[in-house]
Amino acid sequence: MTGENIICLSSIDWDFIWQGHQEIMLSFAKAGNKVLYIENTGIRVPTFKDIPRLKKRLINWRKGFGGIRKEQENLYVYSPIVIPFPYSRIIRPINRFLFTYFIKKWMNLVGFTNPIIWTYLPTGISLDLIDNIDNKKAVIYYCVAEFSTLVKSAKKIEKTETRLLKMCDVVFAQGEEIKKRCLRYNKNVHVFPGGIDKGLFLNSPAGGFKIPSDMRGIKKPILGYIGGIHKHIDTELLKNIALKKPEWSIVLVGPVQIEKNIFKGIPNIYLLGEKPHRELPEYISHFDVGLIPYNINDYTNTVYPTKLNEYLVMGKPVVSTPLTEIAVFNRQHGDMIQAAGDAENFCESIKRALSESGDKNRDTVIKKRISAALESDWSAKIEQMKRLIREAIDNKDRNLLSHWQEKMVSFYRRFKRRAIVLSLQLLLVYF
Repeated sequence: MTGENIICLSSIDWDFIWQGHQEIMLSFAKAGNKVLYIENTGIRVPTFKDIPRLKKRLINWRKGFGGIRKEQENLYVYSPIVIPFPYSRIIRPINRFLFTYFIKKWMNLVGFTNPIIWTYLPTGISLDLIDNIDNKKAVIYYCVAEFSTLVKSAKKIEKTETRLLKMCDVVFAQGEEIKKRCLRYNKNVHVFPGGIDKGLFLNSPAGGFKIPSDMRGIKKPILGYIGGIHKHIDTELLKNIALKKPEWSIVLVGPVQIEKNIFKGIPNIYLLGEKPHRELPEYISHFDVGLIPYNINDYTNTVYPTKLNEYLVMGKPVVSTPLTEIAVFNRQHGDMIQAAGDAENFCESIKRALSESGDKNRDTVIKKRISAALESDWSAKIEQMKRLIREAIDNKDRNLLSHWQEKMVSFYRRFKRRAIVLSLQLLLVYF
């Protein structure tokens, strides 16, 4: 798939933690497709906590021309300014005009025609853009979360998501639970959990990865976590583990999105902050165990933690809370991940993971982990996605060609009815 124009309505900003959103669109751009990456327009009304994010959006908007900047060859990033009330009947028409007007103007200027529209957001503003772009080749929805659990107006987002699913040519779902829900409204649904860039993680320098400067002096064993430290992290679980086992070090690598003093007074929990994606292998290589300490709720039970394969591809044992997608992964790979729901059992699972260093089969186990993780290589996943998109476009073209007669007859019948009604109205006016 090359030479296409792709509009991506993303649920994260371009310079946020590197995830599949950026990986996929960068891959499309490198393959010779022109990509417009639209940064997150939001699924909820912002609060005071969102002020830094809103400020950053203004800064990003000023970087470009009308909010659009060229990030690299074939890849453009749009930082839109919209009124942050996504479900207001008064505000939505204003946003519709502001949002679509600038995008369509840019499309005309650069010859960006017949686009494929790929959205991560099932919101009204996404539907407005889809409705107002003419001659679309295909509409794709990559559902990566149960959005109705994240907003107060759950019914409103369920309504817009249902409409989006019905109009899509192909749907990608992050996990099996999301797939089940999407299948109610669209039969062309395929599961694509988060992937990894195998080149980044497997190309270790000669002599191995050096220990990062901010990890020096942290005593072993190191229980590590990478990713955002957000409200879905079970902070009480981490505190209890740290207090039960003061000889263990818990290292959290990622932006802190909750109260920064939440671990204050616990000396063996280390917050190292956000790191560039390319540096993650250095940190993971010095973990003894990879952690996935998520709370169990309606949202996390639909989440596939991308960090899982990033730990595994580095050969690390993983201990997780009992997420639905972890259970699915274990069924597919023979209980490779240890799952525990409370601090006591979590500590026992970590002990077992730490004890494998003396296991004679350790090398075999590590190879199995790496092999399982490589099944999630992004390059292979993206090629599969491209084939499915091409099939959807071809099927759409065939349907248009094969059903034009039926559509023409239907149009003619509607036209005839309207003509008769209009004629009767004119006669009534005349008489």
